[in-house]
Amino acid sequence: MAEGPTTAPERRTRPRLGAGRDAPVVARLKAAGAVLTGKTSTMEFAIGMPDESKSFPVPRNPWDPATWPGGSSSGTGAGVAAGLFYAGLGTDTGGSIRIPAAFCGITGLMPTFGRVPKSGCVPLGYSLDHIGPMARSAEDCAAVLAVLAGPHASDPDCVDAPFTAPSCPDDLAGLRVGVVRDGHFPPDSDPALLDAFDDMATELADAGATLTPVTLPYRAEMLTANMLTLACEALAYHRTDARARWADYYPATRAMLARGALWCPARTTCRRSGCAGWPRTRCAGP
Repeated sequence: MAEGPTTAPERRTRPRLGAGRDAPVVARLKAAGAVLTGKTSTMEFAIGMPDESKSFPVPRNPWDPATWPGGSSSGTGAGVAAGLFYAGLGTDTGGSIRIPAAFCGITGLMPTFGRVPKSGCVPLGYSLDHIGPMARSAEDCAAVLAVLAGPHASDPDCVDAPFTAPSCPDDLAGLRVGVVRDGHFPPDSDPALLDAFDDMATELADAGATLTPVTLPYRAEMLTANMLTLACEALAYHRTDARARWADYYPATRAMLARGALWCPARTTCRRSGCAGWPRTRCAGP
């Protein structure tokens, strides 16, 4: 964003990213007439967890300031829920739009990979990163996505798949909604979550939607593959800085990067980062 650098947010002294220029998604919002009010906070490099010792304050959930709004797109989730702005941008590699949207009671959308250009965004996992809208309604998210979507020369992963916001129907007749329950309610979760989930399903059915139970037989394997890929690709991006300034990273970020060093299966030089190997481990490249 031309009005200020991207911090990501980290405390190291290297030059900030993006100062003096707009990422494609920001430029598109400005061209469409959006009024940009500022930047919101995230966890360190979208990997870390809340840490009161950080130079950046931990965002608070507007529904209960004693709690966290979720992450890593914490500030956008909290700001939209608090009514500070109508909509905002988040990034999602493993839930970083969807988690704060759920924690804050708003709508968050992780678009299909490649629909929105992600150039200008600090990478986490090259093959998993998404930029998407967060707002107080699905209709508002659709309006923002219609502006963001479409190819851009700066992002080779971006496909020619523009999006037109659909009109909102008066009811949900003819809409089939998949309902997944497995894995959503671990034994130590708040019982009120199940009641809220059931209430939501009832609301959808009353509005005319057809509810279809869905099971995910390879859920555990999918989560493992996602986290392995995320950690290895994060290390590929941070390898040089992490070697030189390991202590400058916060503990949760270091833990994720260390997982990438242990998991990475590559044995040759990384094509993306030029990594020729991590101390006592194999190459950190994807």
